[in-house]
Amino acid sequence: MIEILKSIFAPAQLFGYVGMATCLLSYQCHKNSRYFFCQTACAVGFTLQFLLLGAWSGMFMNLVAIIRGILFSLGEKTHKPYILALILTAFVGTSLVSVLLFDELWWIAVCVFIAQTAGTLSQWTRNGKTIRDVQLYAVSPLWLVNNIYYGAIGGIICEVFNMISVIVSYIRFRKIGYEKT
Repeated sequence: MIEILKSIFAPAQLFGYVGMATCLLSYQCHKNSRYFFCQTACAVGFTLQFLLLGAWSGMFMNLVAIIRGILFSLGEKTHKPYILALILTAFVGTSLVSVLLFDELWWIAVCVFIAQTAGTLSQWTRNGKTIRDVQLYAVSPLWLVNNIYYGAIGGIICEVFNMISVIVSYIRFRKIGYEKT
């Protein structure tokens, strides 16, 4: 019993719980600027969790996601095609580094790469419904693969609750709509 409690409350898991909490809040934000702020805080928590778990693809992808969140939260100033291209290139580069230099399993790196790319492209639209649809049908299921493999408890709970949170947001925002700019 003590071992189970130690694993549940290990430092790596605690960072994951912080990431989870901020991520769950993000899908209840009506304004995109608040959504991107919460997503950035989420990426910080998961970067630290994956570092401690040795989940290199997840760690590197979340490092890029921190930068992505900051840039996307700045609105029109950084909503430029070259910014998107740089972020997507960073995802490709970090995937290669995690596999070639850190011996990450290639299929884990591919799952995480597809999740981050799909999520980034949906966020680029700045359309709340598109962001939530991609989260529900692509991002969360693919991150679940990584999180289950590495035993990232906060990540597992996060992705399950992300999917539930998206469904709740569909119900909440059905009459008032989503912010599109």
